[in-house]
Amino acid sequence: MLWSNTVTADVAQLIIGIVKDHHIVDVWPNEMAQNNMRNAIDDYSFDVVRDEKGIDTPLDLLDDIDLRIMDKGTIQRLAELGETTVKRSHREYLKTVIQDETGADTV
Repeated sequence: MLWSNTVTADVAQLIIGIVKDHHIVDVWPNEMAQNNMRNAIDDYSFDVVRDEKGIDTPLDLLDDIDLRIMDKGTIQRLAELGETTVKRSHREYLKTVIQDETGADTV
């Protein structure tokens, strides 16, 4: 399966949900909270995106996405943005990351 706009938007929305579910006050000095968030994103990436949706994403791309998501500014924006804005902005963000890393054109 290829990364389509719909798939990318769905993945982005679910990752944002994971971030919101795991975001706590003072998350940055709390390494355990950060690891829990990172592990939940990794679990979703492997269990759902790869195994259920059949999208085999290179590990270096997953690492890059993880680093970008776990950026302090990104987490703050994800925790505060409304659902429509989040879907639109992160669909484009993930599309760009996927294209940059794989050279694949998303539909």
